[in-house]
Amino acid sequence: MITMKVSIIIPVWGVAQWVEECAESLMRQTYEDIEYIFVDDCSPDDSVAIIRRVVSRYATRTDNVKIIGHDRNRGVAAARNTGTDAATGDAVMHVDGDDRVREDMVALMVAEMERSGSDVVECGYVKESDDGEVRVSPIICSDDTYLRLLLCQNLVHNGMWCRLMKRRLFTDGKIRFVEGVNYGDDFAVIPRLMSLCKRRTVVNECLYYYNNKNEGSYTHRLNDRHCSEYIEAMNTVFGYFAGREELKRFSSALDVAMVNVSRHTRRYGSDPQVLMREAKFAPLTAMGRIIGTIMAGRLPLVAANYVYLLWRKWLVWKWTKIS
Repeated sequence: MITMKVSIIIPVWGVAQWVEECAESLMRQTYEDIEYIFVDDCSPDDSVAIIRRVVSRYATRTDNVKIIGHDRNRGVAAARNTGTDAATGDAVMHVDGDDRVREDMVALMVAEMERSGSDVVECGYVKESDDGEVRVSPIICSDDTYLRLLLCQNLVHNGMWCRLMKRRLFTDGKIRFVEGVNYGDDFAVIPRLMSLCKRRTVVNECLYYYNNKNEGSYTHRLNDRHCSEYIEAMNTVFGYFAGREELKRFSSALDVAMVNVSRHTRRYGSDPQVLMREAKFAPLTAMGRIIGTIMAGRLPLVAANYVYLLWRKWLVWKWTKIS
């Protein structure tokens, strides 16, 4: 019986505190046909030594493990590209080096992909923080509604992890991560991939454990540079849809995404000139232009945010009603 080969891509940088548990959870997978690709982005600690030590304990896995090193620190987006380029599996999965997965994650997601013939399978996850655990189930809705919610951000999970994806979505679609965009790297890719996805299904179980305790991760270190990266991620997404016939269908969701970038820069106190100077996008609908003007204007952020959230809530209601 021919089985589906899965490539798991793990960027590695500064995760020595957690990577042993991550690697152990990957080596212990009940599914056999797995290719592991660890990409060392010049990690300053002993993360790679820890990975090698874990792998050495699993003789049946050793030949299927690749550890690829960058000659300089290039960021998580470049590491994901390196891993994707090296992948030979029928499907790919991304796991962050400070997270862990349930032992049957790959087996359950492959079974669902084979059963349904879907291009993308998503599962639920457990968000672990110092305040405890939060379990998040995958969203079940039409593919168009799901893509709209992804574009809005903050409504559904838009990270690379928690997903098993056919590798041909990357290769046939020529979808790559934007090197240098390490904050918002997922957002720059996932909506583009999902626009090519013919079918998405879910495993309605929490199989991934997302570590929100790592203070060194990009989501915990926000400054003007990260806002610039987020703007470039939006530039990438907008530029992609601007050249496609689906632009009109997703225009309102793209507008929400654009206003959210402005909201993000205000929320974290970034220089508004950064957005004005670097953004290559502008709202597409009349309502998007109105809300964008409010968000960028003199109205206090609390009030502007209230208007934005009302607008977004109304759009989500409309999308889910017609899906």
